[in-house]
Amino acid sequence: MRILQAILLLSSLISTLSTGKGPVGLTTITQRYALIADSSLDALLIIDVEMGGIVGHLILHDRQYDLSGSDYDKVVGGKWSDVDKDGWMDPTGVSTCPSCNFVFVTSSKLKQFYKIRLDRPLKEMANNDDGSADFSSFSQSEWSAITAWPDATSTERNLRMTTIMGDGDMGFVVDLNLGIYSFDPFEDDHPHEADVQLFLPANKLSNTPRLSGCNMDASGSKLIVTSKSEVIIVHAKHPEKKVVVVNVSDLCAEDGRNMHFRDAVLLNDDLFVMGNAAGNSEDDSAAMALYKLTNTKVNDDEAMFLKCEVVAGDISDEGRWRDGVGADVRFTRPHAMLLRPDASGLLITDIDNRALRLAKVGKYVGHVSTISYNEDNLFARLYMQRDPYTQSTRLLDSGVIKEVSAIRADGDCKEAGYAGLCTLPELRSKLVQSQNQISQTAKTVVWTDQSCASCWLNYPGYCGDPTETVNDAEWGSQYQMVATLMAGRMNTECLKRTEEVRIESMCCGVGTGIDTSKSSPSPKSSVFDNEQPKSSHKGKTISIMLVIACMGAVGVFLYRRDYNGIDENYDATAVSEEADLQLETITVSDRIEDIPLS
Repeated sequence: MRILQAILLLSSLISTLSTGKGPVGLTTITQRYALIADSSLDALLIIDVEMGGIVGHLILHDRQYDLSGSDYDKVVGGKWSDVDKDGWMDPTGVSTCPSCNFVFVTSSKLKQFYKIRLDRPLKEMANNDDGSADFSSFSQSEWSAITAWPDATSTERNLRMTTIMGDGDMGFVVDLNLGIYSFDPFEDDHPHEADVQLFLPANKLSNTPRLSGCNMDASGSKLIVTSKSEVIIVHAKHPEKKVVVVNVSDLCAEDGRNMHFRDAVLLNDDLFVMGNAAGNSEDDSAAMALYKLTNTKVNDDEAMFLKCEVVAGDISDEGRWRDGVGADVRFTRPHAMLLRPDASGLLITDIDNRALRLAKVGKYVGHVSTISYNEDNLFARLYMQRDPYTQSTRLLDSGVIKEVSAIRADGDCKEAGYAGLCTLPELRSKLVQSQNQISQTAKTVVWTDQSCASCWLNYPGYCGDPTETVNDAEWGSQYQMVATLMAGRMNTECLKRTEEVRIESMCCGVGTGIDTSKSSPSPKSSVFDNEQPKSSHKGKTISIMLVIACMGAVGVFLYRRDYNGIDENYDATAVSEEADLQLETITVSDRIEDIPLS
């Protein structure tokens, strides 16, 4: 027994101290679309930031190296160790620019820098003449390794993040120990060259090199590089100017702890940094927090960042997956971070949760939500010829409920004869199909079928189906996603399944013994209001048939409610007597659905 306990402890320690597989690098395409490098899938993924989900992808290895049937049982829980020698790129950083015909990718594992040729810039793919986006050609892009490299062999390199100036004038890539390299994003004469030059050596940048993060500031004139303990601010076009070094480890240390930082974003006089409590290992604790420092001097060359405050997260807790506000938020080893084009929020790659997180800045600073994409059996659909979890369904009926937990809402669906709560793909498809009919002011909050269970992956793979009795999820089984639906937008959050939330709970799937007798008045501000027949009597029952294009006809059983923004008089203290579990309650004014989703 003691030996088994020691093995389990060692396994837990390894998963805590090592960077797992998931979304690492990140770059923006437009306000709506972002590009991430996901090492758990060995792919570049184009994410719809406003709706969630994947709208384009590129597999980063020759498909002859895909899994064989005998490998299928190895990928659940990321146990497929053979991937290291089987041709997968294992991406780290990614960058492009609005007019670039290339995407650039680093691989720390392979110590390589790649350029991927596009048939046209990604921004053009996102903005066709008819207003639509078409990323279909992205999946056919070809790549080549950049082998022409100054003063360092491939075995000496340890490449991390990369970024490109907004005008494409110059690109940058960070090496963990050697410093910052510049490159030409438009070099097109040789497939294995990008005019790479040593921009600044590490010994001129930081007292503790170990460089990792790399971003341009909001003005596009400064390069923001993050080391383990410092943030370095460099003039992008004039490296001879004074380099500003901010010792964020000392400024943001909590309870005297040593800190380890991953990435930083500079927005005017505010410096946002992502970090965790440092231990005796390279990667330290998985629990991280987002901090904000404020510049107290106007002169950029004499910048002085003194005040440091926690914006979201808690480094004293374990890494988990939870959305909300401030100290209630949990991340699990987030890595790259960048500012959205409109400067409304920060996009953050949350590696071990395999999700993109959105942290608001400005008025709603500290509010964090999830932009979901790794869902519906994604790995198995890409590599294992598996079908999605989503099933074809139909029928719709309606009823009223005020506060309900995910457990209660799912149980009510099943009692009414439906399969359960709706999946995120079903909800997205419904929004897309109905975008021309949805009221611009309507706002609806729903529990979804999407679990927030996740796990640490040592190799590419996935955590298993969270709905099954046995799976490899290590945390989050008690959390589930709530979606906020608006015209053309969907925001998602991970909340405890036992929390009672004021929602319109949608149920999809045809079960057995469907009860079509339940009905109720339609709400005044439902997101799908304009699709329904108008009634001259407020209490008149409305039953309608909806079709969802994603997986076929989808039937949805609706618990509807009136929602018009923050309800300051809402009393969330009542606990349902019908629930089998002790339910927790939350206040609507603290919910993220009360803030803008843009």
